[in-house]
Parts: sequence; structure tokens; C-alpha cells
Amino acid sequence: MVDNPTGRSFTAAQLKDASIRVASGLVKLGFKKGDRILIFANNCPEYGILFLACGAIGATVTTANPVYTAGTFTLL
Repeated sequence: MVDNPTGRSFTAAQLKDASIRVASGLVKLGFKKGDRILIFANNCPEYGILFLACGAIGATVTTANPVYTAGTFTLL
């Protein structure tokens, strides 16, 4: 994964390692399979790491982007 604005890059092994560490932290905080977690963040490598970590513990993920505005979506 490459973060174009900063130039930071992560190999698949680094993503896996980071996701496992974050998943462990989530479990230590009391999150568990079946919990629902909202990720409220803009696009960055940490977003992907957290998304993968949530999946690893079996949590359901929903997302929101702080740059969304009321006019961002059009209902069809």
C-alpha cells in the first residue's frame, strides 16, 4: 500500500503485522466478534490497517469520511 500524499509505503507483511497488533489492542479494549465499529477517518494507511483489524476480530465495520458534506450523496 502506498500513501501518495506522504509517500509512506507498506508491504503486505507490514500490513498484516500492523493489523494483527491493532486487532490485539481492540480485543484488550473489550471489542469482540459481532461488535459494530464505526471508522470515522479520511483515506490514510491507518484506515486500511484498522479495517483489516476489525475483520480479524469478527467485528462489523461501517465507515464515514469527515470530509463528507450533506450534499455529498444523491439518493436515487
